[in-house]
Amino acid sequence: MSLKETAEKIFTSLFIGAIPEELFDICLILEGITVDEAEGLLEALQHQLRWGNAQSK
Repeated sequence: MSLKETAEKIFTSLFIGAIPEELFDICLILEGITVDEAEGLLEALQHQLRWGNAQSK
């Protein structure tokens, strides 16, 4: 199952309705990345969230 199909299944099961077009675009971009690349992206996002939360306090 592709990333796009997985996202669509999740959105449908959560009764959110139609999956946003932006999410389809993101899925297409992320489809070919490796596990290491995905982990790097997640680490960077976590850092940004922590930094942003620290700045808002």
